[in-house]
Amino acid sequence: EKFNGWLKRDLHEVKDVIEKKEYNNSLYRLFINMGLYSKHLRVLLKYFPKENIKVFLFEELKLNIEDIYKDICDWIEVSNNFLPNLQQKHNPTFQAKSETFSSILLKLRNNRNPIKRFVKFVLPYSVFTKLANNIIKINKSKKKPEPIADELKNYLYDYFRPYNKELRDMTDLNLDIWDKNHNA
Repeated sequence: EKFNGWLKRDLHEVKDVIEKKEYNNSLYRLFINMGLYSKHLRVLLKYFPKENIKVFLFEELKLNIEDIYKDICDWIEVSNNFLPNLQQKHNPTFQAKSETFSSILLKLRNNRNPIKRFVKFVLPYSVFTKLANNIIKINKSKKKPEPIADELKNYLYDYFRPYNKELRDMTDLNLDIWDKNHNA
């Protein structure tokens, strides 16, 4: 979100947001609430039987992408003979070259922006999309974002612990990889 020019605040402010129980704060909604997987799974289970829900970890997907792909194909009963390019990375995270350019792009990307509406009206969708992606790419540097400080990482690990336990109980998922990543 920093790259996109949307997040101007420091992610470390999320600790204060949690402690003040500011659940409607955008930092909480986007960076904490989205990670409360057990909460979201409970909502899904209200509407779908457990056997119609497949849950796996992103870390497993990264480590065993082909196995997960085949497992999902088998689970939804479609052929896994077609194997897409599973190694291609989409939307890799980099720092912006210019925060100012990110802010300008954010305004241009707004659906109410008359420039965007006009260009979208005039250009075919595929050309518009390619143009937009290339403009965004111009602002990508090769620098990775700064890692989260250990203090915040530990705080978040402790905050998410009861939710992760609930997820483990709901799914029988082995979440040891989260513990290993935390202790690494």
